[in-house]
Amino acid sequence: MEKCSKIMLMGLGDFGSKVVKLVNLDQASFPKFFINSRDEYTNFNFNCKNSLTIDQSNFKYNWQKASKALSDKSLEIKSILVNVRILFLVVGLGGATGSGAALTVAKIAKDMGIIVIILATNPLKGESKFRQQTSFDVLLELKKIVDSLIIISNEQISQYYSDFFLENVIRLITANIQTKIGIIIKALCQKNALVNVNNSIVESILTNNNFVFVASAIAAGNKRAVFATENAIKSHFIEFDLFSSEEMLITITANNSILQSEISDILGTIRKNFNSDLKFSYGVYHNPKLEDQIEIGIIANQKKHSYEREKATKFNLVFDNKFNIF
Repeated sequence: MEKCSKIMLMGLGDFGSKVVKLVNLDQASFPKFFINSRDEYTNFNFNCKNSLTIDQSNFKYNWQKASKALSDKSLEIKSILVNVRILFLVVGLGGATGSGAALTVAKIAKDMGIIVIILATNPLKGESKFRQQTSFDVLLELKKIVDSLIIISNEQISQYYSDFFLENVIRLITANIQTKIGIIIKALCQKNALVNVNNSIVESILTNNNFVFVASAIAAGNKRAVFATENAIKSHFIEFDLFSSEEMLITITANNSILQSEISDILGTIRKNFNSDLKFSYGVYHNPKLEDQIEIGIIANQKKHSYEREKATKFNLVFDNKFNIF
């Protein structure tokens, strides 16, 4: 597909820059770029060839101020995005720089006809009301602009990996983001496809202002297809009601030893766990590196407006309880 000829991965703010720096993709096909502010909180090493620095700093929780500072560099951003067809933005929401940059860059990219997919982490429930408010406000604005929003839940990560050191948590998030990007690229570009997914469902899920679920799992053994599918469904990373999905893509990747009966097992597992009116399509891909393993990827969207209602309810509950505000 022509739109897959140039894909860019961009890290926004301190957290997004750190994650993108660690992501290991083919740089010839997927160049990286970084946008950050020059302040005392940033320990990222800048390279003028692949980064844009906001000279202004200390936005004091004001993401609108950061967004305006980036808007003043819109011509530079446009020159960076020339010929880009798909833009992955990685950001930790809650801070001013990354949150403001996400909105500005997304607007510019969409005006240029670029597919914009955001992978964002949200603040922990115990963090300050300013970070919670920023995340909530920016998400509502981004939902109006971008093609896909993938929200990685810091709260779930904290619950399930509470005994991890912070640096290991960052590596965990990075590996998860890298996997999600790989699954999306596989569905969009159809490289090494033995069976193609339905392009109309790909477009509907990924380019329609949806909150999106992306997860994968790998398994081996006699029931590898069922185990991998069930484990992909049980992902603990994304804040998302998977079972309210309307549409789903399934990527099935293995070496040449994949059996037709395993395809049937995968589809049967999906049908068993979801409503009969779920629209889904699957693609089969070849990867000899998997040897005797099978990898199942799932991409799904959520029913219109259900995420906003759910988030608004949670947000109001937190802010109605004064004891939860720091």
